Amino acid sequence: MAKYIAIFLTEIFRVPVLALWYAFGWRVDGEFPPIDKFILVAVPHTSNWDYVHMVAMSFYYRRKPSTLVKAEAINWFLVGRLIRWAGGIPITRGQSKDGVTQVCEIVNQHERMVLVITPEGTRRKVDHWRTGFYYIALETGLPCVLGYLDYQRKRSGGGILLQLTGDVEKDLADIREFYATTGHGKYPDNTGEIRFR
Repeated sequence: MAKYIAIFLTEIFRVPVLALWYAFGWRVDGEFPPIDKFILVAVPHTSNWDYVHMVAMSFYYRRKPSTLVKAEAINWFLVGRLIRWAGGIPITRGQSKDGVTQVCEIVNQHERMVLVITPEGTRRKVDHWRTGFYYIALETGLPCVLGYLDYQRKRSGGGILLQLTGDVEKDLADIREFYATTGHGKYPDNTGEIRFR
C-alpha cells in the first residue's frame, strides 16, 4: 500500500516540479538505463541547487532518488518523515559498522533503487574524491551511471553506464575521460579533482 501511495504522490508532484524546472530553461539529456538498481554519480557538486536539479531530473525519469543523510536528521519528527519520503537513507556515525557497510546492507534490501552519491562530498573545492561510492559499487555489484549537471547549457542527465572493475586507476581514467567534456558546475572553480587520496 505504501508503495502505491508513494507512486501516487510522486505523480502529483511531478507535473508542477517539471513545469517550473522547464520554465527556468532546464532540460534532460539522454535516458537512464533500463535497470532496477544503480548508483548515480552526481558531478559536479558546487551549489545547493544541484540537489534541486537532480530531484527534478529524477521526476522526469520517474525514479525516486535515494540519498545518504545523517541519522540525526531523521529523528526530527516531520522533517524526518519528509526526508525519508524523499529517499533519505539514514547513516549512523560511530557504529561498529562503517558507512559503506551500512549502505550496502540497505541497498541489498531493495529491489529497485537509484542511489545518488556526490563523490566530492561538499560544495567547496576538494583535491580528491571520497571513495564511498566506489566501494559500495564494488561490494554490491551495482553499476554506476555518471550523472551530470551543466549550468552553461541548463542540461542534466545520466551519462555512460560504468561497471567498476576494482582497478582504481583504470576506473578513474574512464571517469575522468567522461567528465572532461561533460558537465559544468554553477561555480566551476569549486569543481573537485577526480582522484582518490
